[in-house]
Amino acid sequence: MYMRSIKFFLFAVTIIVGSVWGASSTVFAQEIPPNQPSNISPTNLAVDVSLTTELIGFTYSHTENISHTASRWRITTILGNYTGPVFDSQEDTENLLSIAVPEGTLENATMYYWQLSHKDADGNWSSFSDETLFTTIALETSEEEGEESEMSEEAESESSAGSNLLIRLDDDTRIYYVTESGMKRHIPNPEVFVSYGNRWVDIEIVSQETFDSFEDNQYIHLDGSSIVYKLEDGKKRLVENFETQGIVWEQVAPINHVEYNFYLDGEVIEAELELIEGELTLAEPLQDGDIIRASGSDEIYIVKLAAGKKYKRHIFTPEIFDLYGHLSWDNVKIVPLDILDVFVTSTILQVEYQLNGKERDPRLWSTEVNNNSAILHPIDASAFSLEKNGWAPDSIFQITALEFNAPFYTQGETIVKNPARPTVGPCGDHGDVTGDGVITHGDVVKLFIEANQSEQSELVTSRGDINNDSRITSADSDMLNDYLNGGRTSFPVCES
Repeated sequence: MYMRSIKFFLFAVTIIVGSVWGASSTVFAQEIPPNQPSNISPTNLAVDVSLTTELIGFTYSHTENISHTASRWRITTILGNYTGPVFDSQEDTENLLSIAVPEGTLENATMYYWQLSHKDADGNWSSFSDETLFTTIALETSEEEGEESEMSEEAESESSAGSNLLIRLDDDTRIYYVTESGMKRHIPNPEVFVSYGNRWVDIEIVSQETFDSFEDNQYIHLDGSSIVYKLEDGKKRLVENFETQGIVWEQVAPINHVEYNFYLDGEVIEAELELIEGELTLAEPLQDGDIIRASGSDEIYIVKLAAGKKYKRHIFTPEIFDLYGHLSWDNVKIVPLDILDVFVTSTILQVEYQLNGKERDPRLWSTEVNNNSAILHPIDASAFSLEKNGWAPDSIFQITALEFNAPFYTQGETIVKNPARPTVGPCGDHGDVTGDGVITHGDVVKLFIEANQSEQSELVTSRGDINNDSRITSADSDMLNDYLNGGRTSFPVCES
């Protein structure tokens, strides 16, 4: 009995151990992935590719001869970046070796990168194929469409003279723009390329000798601005007083906003400032209306000098320059930070309208700048009460209606800053165009707005002609504003 129990125990252990080892040979699947595939078509650097082209990969292979069950195809416009691909088939069990790009996926005259991966029957994915590049057909093609050739000697001589060209080397996908001054600058991505209206079919393949004959374009400026930057390691570095640093304007190439915004800001390349008795100084004093920026910064300001006080207004977008004919980037003066800080930054604006002459809207606005746009907050206060809140009336900057209505402004919430104390009129209801029994800044605003309209409300018509000239004009709103601010004690209409 004892021997039989031992035999049974050994038999059971044998079964258990055998089953365990047997399971080990069947439960754990192969972890060897398929071999890395390669791209066959479109070939690398192919041009004039159809918008519904077929992607073709090299034949599937596996060192363990495990069968091919799926593929994954993907396309992007950014080299090495597939976080937001133009196309991603995900796991595709039907299109194993080729796939037609769905209609509407690709755009004309655009550079694309693509790759694929293979999956085996054990669920293992291969590494993705090496990316290759192709460019789709342009909307307009030349008669020589599809023909590839090196530049002729004549074309090369023209390029050396400074023609606008797009070039690349035969074995390099990077594209360069040749400036009017005959310098080459690398185009950093397809978005920048397209933003200039370039066409992929216009890219010329040049020899190494021709490529090396073009000097690198190191210095740039935003089109319309005289501020110079140096390109280094994908960053733009502001160059202070570039003329004093041996840089001539012919070395500086204009760029658009798309390319400008692509480059990160690098450290400022500072110029030496003149020292007089150990203090920073300017060659000449600043004048009212001067345009300035601080040494080491590209923020632009307009200067205002009033009653012995100094103010500055931030010009937060180059679009403001385009709205005023007298403003010019060439007139920007670079000042030491110490001098810039002497000027108090004002955010208060008032609109000047050109009607029967220059007239000011009594409404005041506070600007809240956000990069290249701003929010205009109406201020519920008269100029008289500004000083009580730390805003001097002299700090108000006048702007045109054209700027006020520009798309870079949006209107925000009203700022209440202890408006001037309401007061009764000097004679009856005259001036109380809101009908609330007192005269406030709200009456001034309503009277100004309706004075510039073809039709007025009944209260404005009956109570607004305070200068007694039988008309409702902005002269009435100015007089009402003077009364509210303590500048006068009565109206002409009171004496009639």
